[in-house]
Amino acid sequence: MSLDEERSLATNVQVGERSSSPPTSSPPTSSPPTSSPPTSSPPQPQRLAVAEDERGQTRKSLVREIKRIDAWTNNLIDNGLFDKRHKKLFGKKQKEDEVRVEMDRVFKDIQDNLYMARKSLDNDDLPASEYYVAQALRAYEKALYAPSRTWRFSNVYAGPMWIYLVGFLVSVLVFYWYQLDANFLNLHVHIQEAALHATTWGTLGAILRGLWFLKDKVSDRRYRNSFRIYLISTPFLGGLFGAIFYFLIVSGLFIIAPAQAPEILANQTTISESNATTTTTQTGSANQANNTSERNVSTLAIIPLAALAGFNWEWAIMILKRIGESFKGEMEPEDKIDR
Repeated sequence: MSLDEERSLATNVQVGERSSSPPTSSPPTSSPPTSSPPTSSPPQPQRLAVAEDERGQTRKSLVREIKRIDAWTNNLIDNGLFDKRHKKLFGKKQKEDEVRVEMDRVFKDIQDNLYMARKSLDNDDLPASEYYVAQALRAYEKALYAPSRTWRFSNVYAGPMWIYLVGFLVSVLVFYWYQLDANFLNLHVHIQEAALHATTWGTLGAILRGLWFLKDKVSDRRYRNSFRIYLISTPFLGGLFGAIFYFLIVSGLFIIAPAQAPEILANQTTISESNATTTTTQTGSANQANNTSERNVSTLAIIPLAALAGFNWEWAIMILKRIGESFKGEMEPEDKIDR
């Protein structure tokens, strides 16, 4: 090989090496990417406080639910569900022994689940407590809808008490309307009519109280058969309180205005001549209008107090106690009162 060929070969090798090596280039200058501002997350202590507050609310809710299911179950016991001899269960006719065994098992399930819910709550295991509360509620619903509809209508929804109070209300309103329209009792004395107004509206106020009480207990599933005596006596107690308050007003008239009281009561206890006969003179017409106005005013004053006394027994008893204490204070010697 000649000297020229060797030089050309060396030159080609150097050129190939240059082409095979990667070109050195400076990195491109680029602007930094625009980033959105970071979302602010609450600090760790604040998140822990929120979580602890939620756990506290959950714990209170579970405690209320456990107490409510326990109270519902006790109401069913008081109404005789677990001691009653049911002839059919869950829509199927069965033997009484089988029904009793099934009801005992349902009652045991309710109590066991409530016990486990309380125990899990004491161990701070809220998910387990929620599970057992749900199981206890399911067992309660199973026991509630096990008997017949007639039993539930009477012992859970208080059907007979609703019928009694509503029927009493309708009867009193019919009697009151018929008396005002026809006066079949022949009450021509104003004090008798006022006493009738007070007794009637006291009875209506007490019936309203009974209906309100029954609505609250039934809607919260806290009705018990032991409430029947209270509800049956409600209208009679309201009528008594209404009449008592009317006579207190009359007796208070003697205390406040002893000089004018006999004249006022004399005008109320006698039949006014203007109501008995038709007068044609202008003076007679004026007297009749005055008597009618006084009668309407006295009636409007009696009705609200009588209805309030029939509805709010506590208020009526408080007034009676204060009247009794005032007389007691007057009768006792001063040295004993000071002590």
